[in-house]
Amino acid sequence: ITQVAKERGMTSIYLGSKDKHIKDSLKAQRKVVDKAINLITSTNSF
Repeated sequence: ITQVAKERGMTSIYLGSKDKHIKDSLKAQRKVVDKAINLITSTNSF
């Protein structure tokens, strides 16, 4: 959940600034969130 919150904050900053550095950081953070979601869903399969 912390990683998702971090991504949401970075998205807000990016939308306000359109800074390329922030955009690149946001893309990297999205990969972290995607991996975390995949880990959670794969370990909680019923």
